[in-house]
Amino acid sequence: MIGLFNPDLEMPGPGDTIITRKGATMDRAEFERMKDEYYDLRRWDVPSGLQKQTLLEDLRLGFVCRELEGLGLLK
Repeated sequence: MIGLFNPDLEMPGPGDTIITRKGATMDRAEFERMKDEYYDLRRWDVPSGLQKQTLLEDLRLGFVCRELEGLGLLK
């Protein structure tokens, strides 16, 4: 949604400058590191990005585990 009303992706930069992220890319290794950290912080399975049964049970959502497991969406 950030680009919907801001197609040049302008945002505040250091001091009073305006910067743009338009056309910018991220280093793949850095992206993977951040993604793994995101999954780990949420107690998801890092290699697959899927929910873990233990997490769902801790959240009192264990009742959905059987269906997710049947769909191959649970670690």
